[in-house]
Amino acid sequence: MRSSSWLVVVFSLLQACSCDPAELAALLRANVHSKHPVDCFGTFEDFRFCCCGSDADLDLACWVADRYTNWHLCCAHLVSECPSEGPQDNSVALADDSSCWSPTGMLSDPFPLVPPPIGKEQDGQEGASVKWQPFAMELCCDTSLGAGGLADCWHPESGQSFSQCCGLEWRARRSQGCTDELLQDVWIHVRANTTHTYLDLINGNAYHALYRIVRQALNGLVSTVDDAESRPSSSDIPCLLAFVCTRIMALSKMPWEVQWPFLMAPHTHVGSGHISERAVFLSFKILFQIPLQHLVVEAPHWSQRLLLHIVKHSRKFRNYLLPDMLPFPASSGFPRSDVGMMPDAQVFCDLANYHLNRGNVVDEEVSRRFIKRTSEAYLEHSGWALPAHMFSLVMAHLALAHALLSKSKLRHEALAEIAAGDVIFRRFLAQWSEDHGHLLFTEWPFWSILLIIVEKIIASSTSRAAVDGTFVPRQESAITSIEQDIEPTSMFLASCIPVEGLREHQLQQPRMQHEDRGGRCRDVLLSALRSQEAKTSTFVGLLSPFLQRWSSADASALRSAQVFLRLSGASIAGLAFVDAARLWNWPVRRMRHAFWRLRYEPYPTGHALALGSCAGGDATSATRVYRTSLLLRLLESIGEDPGDRSGANLFVELDLLAFRLGVPAYTCSEPPLEEHSSYLEHFVLTPRFAVTHSVEAFEPNFQPMDHIAHLDCRVGSRQVLCWTASKFTDPEAQELVQNGMASRFCYRRRLQRLVLKVITWWQGLGRDLHRVMPKQGTLLTTLVRGGEFGTMPWDLDLEFVLATIGTNPILSSCNTRHVGEGWEDAAMCVAGHVRAGLNGTRVVVKEFLKPVSKLLFEKYGVLGKVRLEVDGVLDLQFDEMHGPLLGMRKLHKAFLLGVQVDFSWHQWEYQLFQIYGGSLQKKVGTSGTVSKSEACPAGSQHSACLRTTCTPDREDGCNLELPDWFAHVLPG
Repeated sequence: MRSSSWLVVVFSLLQACSCDPAELAALLRANVHSKHPVDCFGTFEDFRFCCCGSDADLDLACWVADRYTNWHLCCAHLVSECPSEGPQDNSVALADDSSCWSPTGMLSDPFPLVPPPIGKEQDGQEGASVKWQPFAMELCCDTSLGAGGLADCWHPESGQSFSQCCGLEWRARRSQGCTDELLQDVWIHVRANTTHTYLDLINGNAYHALYRIVRQALNGLVSTVDDAESRPSSSDIPCLLAFVCTRIMALSKMPWEVQWPFLMAPHTHVGSGHISERAVFLSFKILFQIPLQHLVVEAPHWSQRLLLHIVKHSRKFRNYLLPDMLPFPASSGFPRSDVGMMPDAQVFCDLANYHLNRGNVVDEEVSRRFIKRTSEAYLEHSGWALPAHMFSLVMAHLALAHALLSKSKLRHEALAEIAAGDVIFRRFLAQWSEDHGHLLFTEWPFWSILLIIVEKIIASSTSRAAVDGTFVPRQESAITSIEQDIEPTSMFLASCIPVEGLREHQLQQPRMQHEDRGGRCRDVLLSALRSQEAKTSTFVGLLSPFLQRWSSADASALRSAQVFLRLSGASIAGLAFVDAARLWNWPVRRMRHAFWRLRYEPYPTGHALALGSCAGGDATSATRVYRTSLLLRLLESIGEDPGDRSGANLFVELDLLAFRLGVPAYTCSEPPLEEHSSYLEHFVLTPRFAVTHSVEAFEPNFQPMDHIAHLDCRVGSRQVLCWTASKFTDPEAQELVQNGMASRFCYRRRLQRLVLKVITWWQGLGRDLHRVMPKQGTLLTTLVRGGEFGTMPWDLDLEFVLATIGTNPILSSCNTRHVGEGWEDAAMCVAGHVRAGLNGTRVVVKEFLKPVSKLLFEKYGVLGKVRLEVDGVLDLQFDEMHGPLLGMRKLHKAFLLGVQVDFSWHQWEYQLFQIYGGSLQKKVGTSGTVSKSEACPAGSQHSACLRTTCTPDREDGCNLELPDWFAHVLPG
């Protein structure tokens, strides 16, 4: 018998509930008891076994609670047929079982799981010590595991048995509900910074009691206990979230190869799986049926722990299985929340991620307009919509609730928006299967925004106290309220040339001076900067004379730079830009001013300082924001220069004067501006500049290839002596990096040449359609760590997506050729193409690279996301991009190892904020997981050591940086 899911019906009542536990319990029990009776049994013995007796005697094996039946559906109308001789108890004698259990409910003398080592007890020798495994009463006596409970608990040699030990004490325990003591026992294992292990939790009674209580409550068995009033008035409801929290934590402890099929095909685990898998399955059903407004209000501290764990694990899960952050093939139907997303929804999705990554909120009016526009489109189609259409509406309501909660005294309105979103969320859930993994792969910040809402509720109200009285409401960080912290008129903005769109997209109507004096930009800017209005502003913004156009996104980016200065205490902030050819420009530069020379050069690994998502150096872009007090000091040393008509020299002088004062300039990770070119390209070494600043040589964009300083290399003629084999399989490379040293020169040169070989092959198939896209740490190296000139000295492997604009010919060929065959054959076909293109290079399909592509092929009939390993050091993924993606997310160009590659801002946004937590602090070590302020141990004298000049008293984000390009293997 399979009726409609009882969970759907049960939790539909919660939407009308005020979230009071007692009221919720009454609704739950009333609902369970109101079901129409069903005949569930084929024989009288089955009926007697499952229905006759009190809760203390009933066998829970009949009511697993994930098979869509319960006691009141099947038994309540037939109880009068039970034999008069008394309850059937499966031959359980209610004996005094106190001798079996310790005071904490553990077997007092359990039989060892592991026998003593052979030979240790011979000839009268004392046996070796054996680690005894504790057994909990809740687990040993649970008859859903078998008629005699957990068989592993009972061994003839121990003298203990189910009938002997599961009597009076077990009967009393089964009558207990969700007590504060139980929740406290669980909480100390799952709270932040706990000193208890997860193994301690699952070995105890509390963990298993949660499963029993949830099954009893949802099956309607609570009212059959001998003393129903013994259950707390607050009911068993608080244990629901505790149960879900612990079981999703349990899922995260499972091996990856178990998690993947469980999330993608959970129905295979119903009834047939291990008890732990059945419990996880049930926890997901409960989680997705709890109304969102109930999830964030009732027991918010449990919700916080639950959502925090989901957020962290979903990022880890996606980064492990699919780190490219590119969309799935449209024909795959995965994930349901994203497939068929409309362009305006994609824009809203990117906007939501952008603001949440920076601790901000989506503007309230933006969310309202999206809801109105999308809802009207929904009504035009008579209420029909794709799941992605509905999910975008859910997210818009959550974003609006988030904005409302950021204001005072708007909690009620915020909860109303969450409730409105939940109504649509129910419709969304009704259209998709129980593949829980879909919402772990969504682009939408669904779990993150729920977590933020819960944290705001905890911080702004007196929520139900923790069971142990130790809950401390989590305080919001300063950055969550920055939008209320900035005065809209606190920045003076200066520009010297007309810019398309400038007046339409001003920054909260800032004070701005703009005029044209015969093309003398320098004079215009100096006049504006020395005006009284500029002097009385807190911040002054300068727009580059070479700015191409201005948009609302640019206004938001410049405002973010202003906010960064306000919160960090820094004095100069600029932005990255793309030029007329849409070529990425990372403007963080190191300045060298000595020996009659002024040089701008890129940092070997991108930047010398890092504060959050802003990277620091000596110079930044021409479009920049100054703290006014610093700018006025700099202007004291700047005079007229008849030769500086473009204004470029003024920006260089400002750079140089700040450099002499030791004031760093930061570049913030915002969507790039559009400028014709860098101001450095327009600098003219005029007589005034040369005399004033003692500069006879100016190098505006010094590149590593302009001067090679290497022991075995000479300018114009490089000689390299590789005195070791430097094979990729040689463990020495990893050992060097793990010990804080650079890998060998020849190792990295070989690695870089292999990369160039792959890029040359792929782009040689047609540069217009075949794109090479760095991913993961390789994207970080490409964009902000000097990847144009070489890999990081600690890089051991690299990752790329080999994409096509339109159909990928290799995927298409192999998909057609192996229709009806297995995924392995299709994947080996792809590997064969790569092997042939790279002239026999070793190409394999590693086991851990298989799951996503295999799912798409076997479940959806799509060959996509195929990942291969080349020579053990390159992770290559094949993908394809179609019109809608390109229209919504433009590809930018960048250089890696001297050749052109492509990337999308969305990839970088995800990698920086979701994976690296919005921090540009360098991670020196294998896989980028080890953060060190000094790479080599103190006192180490090895010549390959990576060292730092940071000191403990530095508070400006100092981290390891190289003094020059000496450690790099330059392309060539």
